[in-house]
Amino acid sequence: GEEAGRAAARLVRAGLAYVIASDGHPGSREHTLADGAAAAARSGASRTQILQLTEANPRFLLQHGLPCPAPRRAVAIARARDAARRLRPRELRSS
Repeated sequence: GEEAGRAAARLVRAGLAYVIASDGHPGSREHTLADGAAAAARSGASRTQILQLTEANPRFLLQHGLPCPAPRRAVAIARARDAARRLRPRELRSS
C-alpha cells in the first residue's frame, strides 16, 4: 500500500535499501520490477543505485546466499556477560 511505498522510498533515500524485488509476473499482476526501479528513481536514486538495487545486489545474494542474522541483542548481551565472568578472577566471581 501507500504506507509501504513511503517507507520503501525513505529506505532508498537513506541508502538503507539493499535490493528492490518483486514477485509480480507480467500479465498476471500489475506490479513488476520496472515499477520498483521507477519508484526508486522518483525517490532520488541514481542510475547506478538503481542498477545495484535491481541487478548487482540481487545477483550477489543469489550467488552467495544470505548472511547469517546477527544474534538478538539480549543473546549478545548474555554472551558478553558470560565471557566477562569467565575472564574475572575466581575470587571476584559472585556465586
